[in-house]
Amino acid sequence: MKKFRSLKNDEAVSPVVGEMLMLSLVLILVSVMAVSAFNLIPGDREPQVSVIMAHSSDSVSLYHKGGDWIQVSELSVRIRNQTHD
Repeated sequence: MKKFRSLKNDEAVSPVVGEMLMLSLVLILVSVMAVSAFNLIPGDREPQVSVIMAHSSDSVSLYHKGGDWIQVSELSVRIRNQTHD
């Protein structure tokens, strides 16, 4: 009858598996933190402006009283003639 020797060469498997699990956990946590950090970056916002209007029978005047600067090329004014009953 032959004797079989059991191979006890699995001593290094447990530490390697543990390190792989820790590495994957760290990668997942870093990914979650990166996604969270990118969501905190503010996006583009619309300009905020404070404008006062004055009008007379033949003119309309707009006065910039505060807020962001307005470029003339970005300015548009619409005037509609509406009657109120």
